[in-house]
Amino acid sequence: MILFFLDDGLVGKTINDCKVIGGMKDIQVLREKYSNIFIAIGNNRLREELITQAQEIGFNVVNLISNKSIVSNYAKIGQGCVIFPNVVIEPDSTIGNGCVICANSVINRDAFIADYSFVNSSSVDRPTVLVERK
Repeated sequence: MILFFLDDGLVGKTINDCKVIGGMKDIQVLREKYSNIFIAIGNNRLREELITQAQEIGFNVVNLISNKSIVSNYAKIGQGCVIFPNVVIEPDSTIGNGCVICANSVINRDAFIADYSFVNSSSVDRPTVLVERK
């Protein structure tokens, strides 16, 4: 697996042992060499814009799911989501596209987390809850 960052303000630096190889203007050129991308940005609206841009260019937007989390085989997870360690996602739950589910959170059965939502650390979303997009 090849990991690197694009960040307009940090080109040439290293973040968490990953080199910043360019800015967002370089995304089109990188599609010629790479097929998968993950958009790691906390701002929900900007994350949506960048995921849409990446998909339009032809990238496969992947999920990052910690191997220290428990995700039911019967849960539905959209594209471009990050699921941090110690998260539990129960059966028949739906996590939309571009969601961030922070550490130690529980998404109970039949919960629905809308696209580009942010679930903060140690949250418990009860059965049949609807987390709407802001």
